[in-house]
Amino acid sequence: SFGWMNGANSNGTSYSPYVTSYDYGAPLNEAGQITSRYQAFRRAITEATGKVAPSPPLPNATIQIAEFTARTAASLWTALPSESAFGFPLSMEEWNQAYGYALYRTTIVKPARGKLALPSFNDHAAIYLNKKFVGTLDRRLNQTSLRINVTDANTQLDILIGNTGRVNFTRAIQIENKGLTGPAYFNGRALTQWSMYGLPMDNVEQLNFREDVCSGACYYQAKFNLQDVGDTFLDSRGLQRGFVWINGHPLGRAWSIGPQQTLFIPQSWLHQGENVINAFDEHGTRNVTFQGLEKPILDLRR
Repeated sequence: SFGWMNGANSNGTSYSPYVTSYDYGAPLNEAGQITSRYQAFRRAITEATGKVAPSPPLPNATIQIAEFTARTAASLWTALPSESAFGFPLSMEEWNQAYGYALYRTTIVKPARGKLALPSFNDHAAIYLNKKFVGTLDRRLNQTSLRINVTDANTQLDILIGNTGRVNFTRAIQIENKGLTGPAYFNGRALTQWSMYGLPMDNVEQLNFREDVCSGACYYQAKFNLQDVGDTFLDSRGLQRGFVWINGHPLGRAWSIGPQQTLFIPQSWLHQGENVINAFDEHGTRNVTFQGLEKPILDLRR
């Protein structure tokens, strides 16, 4: 399921997003190659019918792409769109956004230690104080609060929330708004005076990428050249948590926890000569690298 279109399971309380490669042991993989499941089906059908099936077609060829490095980058903080100001935070849908991320910003006036509580949000929140990452909250793990230490007056609080996949069945669909879907509290008091930045990430190619080092929440751009094109599996293990595009096409999500560590690139999305990878990483590091593999990695956990 390319792009942001993966779904999620939920029974109303639990939440389990699908990975981008909606494979689940299919007889043919994303590149149309025969898997062990296909061979098992073939044997079972032959045994049940007593008829020998015709030979399967030759497998689709895949290509290897040598490792290449992202040479340019742009910090999230320098690439924010214009803001919208509200007294209380709104969900993504309330400002006509369906996918991607939303950044919520407010100010904590006085220094204090205490609990930041987000009793109602969907789906994954990265918390920053004065643009310094301090922790995450994850809907999958039923996390709704985080202890933080505000050391300075007028500290900027940023909450970056990503939509990790919409529940696509049962009554849970009715409450699937994304982003902050209710107030945020610090030490029991509701935080107000929010600035909000919509990040649907539908124009990443137009960002001002520069040849400088970027770490933290960053966009990256990498280029590589091909003499011949073919299906391949992009190795995403150089990313921690984010999203990948190839030549303007949204590939899907990358998350180092696995189990999926590759993203399928169809031959039709590649071309001879220069190709461009764009990526967003919530926890980016220097010298982000990629490569194309002939086989997927779908069952590796870190």
